[in-house]
Amino acid sequence: MLALPEVGMARSVKQHNIDMNVLCDWIEASIVLQDDRISKADVVKSLIQHQVYDKQDFAMEIVDQAWSVMASRMKYLNEPLGIQVSKNRISRSQKWDTLPAYGFCMTLACAPVYPSWLQHWGAPSVRGELFEELAHESFSSAYRGWTVQRIGWSPGNPAKLRKTIAKIISDLNEVEGKELGLHVDEHANELGLDLLAYYSYGDVHASLPVLLVQCASGDNWRTKRHTPDLGLWRTIVSFNSCPVRGMVMPFAYANSQDHRKHTKAVDGVFVDRLRLLGGFLRNATAVSAALDAKLVAWVQPLLASAPKEK
Repeated sequence: MLALPEVGMARSVKQHNIDMNVLCDWIEASIVLQDDRISKADVVKSLIQHQVYDKQDFAMEIVDQAWSVMASRMKYLNEPLGIQVSKNRISRSQKWDTLPAYGFCMTLACAPVYPSWLQHWGAPSVRGELFEELAHESFSSAYRGWTVQRIGWSPGNPAKLRKTIAKIISDLNEVEGKELGLHVDEHANELGLDLLAYYSYGDVHASLPVLLVQCASGDNWRTKRHTPDLGLWRTIVSFNSCPVRGMVMPFAYANSQDHRKHTKAVDGVFVDRLRLLGGFLRNATAVSAALDAKLVAWVQPLLASAPKEK
């Protein structure tokens, strides 16, 4: 397995003090990136050895809960990589690089819990751009019939917002807002807008279904839940009907109530890791070969320095 996470694993004697999200992602990342089979006993053994728990029966209680989450996730994703969850074991029949998007997302999910590993990852802009590309393809698969465009500035997509705003307005059959010139100057990159998704009826009228989407590949996604700022964007584009905000991230919640509670601030469409990957797996579509190759090239070198159980 991957090494015990560096955060979220507080000592638990009379009550469970470990973070269920961290526990589940540790197990999931281990089976995707490291092991072809993991048993409940393996997880309990590690928790005991690292003195997170003293008693096996008590540790097994929390591991049983994590197993249930894993079974639900794999069912939703139609058993990616041939991952199967039985009563006491999780097994994988295909290597991660047969589905690089999954390996990429699980690597990103490790960043918050392995700060020492994160030091080997290089510039955040690289993984951020790859994540935007993946989100773009996932939305294109999930929102069939919609147009999905990458707007966010990056080294690979260097166009400033000032050069693209006219096209955005034209594509949506909208008109300029009164403060477009104030907010969209020569320095504006994207003002929180990474992806634009909309459905066109093929006429010349406005009032289209529109999503303004923020892609958050790092653990700072919580600070981005209010972006793009719809109030600001309505002064830039005089929307005939209000667009909906969206956010996409490579993380997942183990508890549905936590998901509802912590994503409420987005006040729009929230796409976690499961929905992101489900854009492909549940629609029987594939990530482009070009993006697959980029994801493998980014993840593969990092695995050599991945923290592993001794």
